Amino acid sequence: MSSGYGQPGAGDPYWFEWYVGLDYVISMLAGNSDIESVTFQEAGLEGVDDVVVRRSRGLPMLCVQVKHKKMTTSGTNNLTFGALVSAGSEGEGSEKSLLASLAAGWKQIADEEEANPEIVLYTNREIGSNRRNAVYRGRSYRRLPLGQFWDIVSAQLETATLFADVVFRDPDLDTQWHELADSTKLSEEDIVPFLKSLTIEAGAPSLHDKEIELTNRLKDEVCAGHQEVASSAFVQLTAELRKWSTAAGG
Repeated sequence: MSSGYGQPGAGDPYWFEWYVGLDYVISMLAGNSDIESVTFQEAGLEGVDDVVVRRSRGLPMLCVQVKHKKMTTSGTNNLTFGALVSAGSEGEGSEKSLLASLAAGWKQIADEEEANPEIVLYTNREIGSNRRNAVYRGRSYRRLPLGQFWDIVSAQLETATLFADVVFRDPDLDTQWHELADSTKLSEEDIVPFLKSLTIEAGAPSLHDKEIELTNRLKDEVCAGHQEVASSAFVQLTAELRKWSTAAGG
């Protein structure tokens, strides 16, 4: 995935979010998916409301939460384990961590729909790669980088059905696992199903690269290979994005 990013303007976080949703709209137009509807900024939904995709044939609802960050040369651009689990990481005035916010939205849908949704955290930030010293519940430990840790946990989750099924002999890894689990603010019975449903897509392309990607998809999948028709269709679709992303849109 491309990690190049220019100097975004104030409106870029919204376009970044809208382009993610437009990807699913194009799949609908192409007629080769199970997508029934795409909603931008789903009203009344907490934490996972940016793009909500409803699908047919009993497939679960898909919720994409987009976390755009203005790129600098600083290493703070990375999505780290700390950024995922730290309280207040959702912004000023928020007491929730990013993970807790995603978990709350997952739980809301799971209760209302009586089916677990799929949650995607989509970001232009790269996954952090540094190991750090950390303290959790008074215990000092060496924290693995998010990417490495996520791979290890995901491997355990493949066969786990209960929270008690996830066991790590390494004390540092076990502490990090409990910090992750506790930061969801979910009951033990919900932690494993939630984490199984969560996908992290990091290092997303720039707006310019995403625009090229979407236009090419229109050309190949909707416009029978006609570049000019695809470019015109892209302009028309983006002109409608403001309407679709209002509370009344869908």
